[in-house]
Amino acid sequence: MPLVSLGPLRMSTAGLLTMAALVVWWWWGERRLIARGVQLPDWVFMVTIVATWMGARIWAVIAADTPVSMMWEQLSSLRILDFAWPGAVIGGWLALWWSARKLSTDWREWLSILAMPTLLAFALSAFGSFWSGADAGRSWDGPLAVEMLGTLRHPVQLYESAVYLIGFGWCWWVDRQRIQGGWWHLVAVIAVNVLLVAAFREQVVVLSGGIVLAQVIALLVLIVAIERVMMLRRATS
Repeated sequence: MPLVSLGPLRMSTAGLLTMAALVVWWWWGERRLIARGVQLPDWVFMVTIVATWMGARIWAVIAADTPVSMMWEQLSSLRILDFAWPGAVIGGWLALWWSARKLSTDWREWLSILAMPTLLAFALSAFGSFWSGADAGRSWDGPLAVEMLGTLRHPVQLYESAVYLIGFGWCWWVDRQRIQGGWWHLVAVIAVNVLLVAAFREQVVVLSGGIVLAQVIALLVLIVAIERVMMLRRATS
């Protein structure tokens, strides 16, 4: 992976863009919350970032079938920074839910307001993974294939980034229209991303018949999200 040297530190371009994504998410998210009359202490953002990272690391270690005897070594090593988006989403959501309970407020309002900053951050980080050659896709020699890790592959990171940017545009429209349940739209975009992209990944859990487990889960989540959005529209119409 291309590295950028900062004195004694050597950072991948994926790491740098992920850091930039966190800065954008925190700065823009805080501004949007304040504009909507929601004043959050800074510790909420910090707790969410840490929980997102922890969730991503735990998911990555489990998905890699790491032996139980080596799990703590893998989780505690700062030099092993595999990042799994499903775990990141779960960790971040749990942090927001816990923080909202501590502050006796509604986490769903926070998540609706943070939908656009979150999707933009995801898009930036996915592009960083492409730039660094991390999270490579399956071998493929099609017209959009890129050389990565010594072979032509699906540019799954660009697929992800594109889906997140399209979802960003959708959530922007939802926000402008003041449509309720914006957080369900965020969930739907994440589910669509997994549904469309998971089959092109190098390492996925495949069920009998070649069905990708992540796509099955994403489809179920998407159905629930669409149903909830439709119920909210009927309730407010």
